[in-house]
Amino acid sequence: MRLARSLLFGLMLAAPPVLAGSPPPVVDQAVLPLPVDDLVAVRSFQLEEARPYAWMKGHEPIRAGLLLAVDAEPALCLPRQVAEPVIYVGGVPAERLATDWTSGRLLLLVPGEPDLAALPLHFGNPALPERIDVEQGEAALAAAREAGILAFSPARVQAARDAGGQELRLRDGRALDFAVAAWIEAWAPEESERAHSLRAPSPGSE
Repeated sequence: MRLARSLLFGLMLAAPPVLAGSPPPVVDQAVLPLPVDDLVAVRSFQLEEARPYAWMKGHEPIRAGLLLAVDAEPALCLPRQVAEPVIYVGGVPAERLATDWTSGRLLLLVPGEPDLAALPLHFGNPALPERIDVEQGEAALAAAREAGILAFSPARVQAARDAGGQELRLRDGRALDFAVAAWIEAWAPEESERAHSLRAPSPGSE
């Protein structure tokens, strides 16, 4: 599956091929929506104090969510300073926590307790996720389903949950930062600098 999709990208990426080790070119919007390749690990969390969720317009603060590790085409994973393919769980944009684009590993935070065996994980059109509202999210989900993108099987979801570990009970957003840092070290160790920055004292703290 990965090989076939790689061949598709080789034909349809918006820019010419680049040297090995260079960032992949921008994805041609014509190939979207696309699914993630694999659901690697899932860990749920609960918060005593709500945390803002800035990755969707008008989204309420969250008290629960999922940490995900997924594999996807590197060109879809590479963080950019402009609009990038938005990754959705159903119709809700996921927060990108860290990415190792050379291997195609992407770590995400998803608000709430979505049913991953019912909702597809998919990349939609390039956008700034904080500008995506409920109506746009529903349109992205409809486009994914029209393209035949399916949710992962219950067995695959359970295997990913087994790999991710038991639910986390956390006090607040700062405790979640530390949990995310540990998640990065476990599932994208090449991004250890990102994990270190999450553990660093916030400005003005002692």
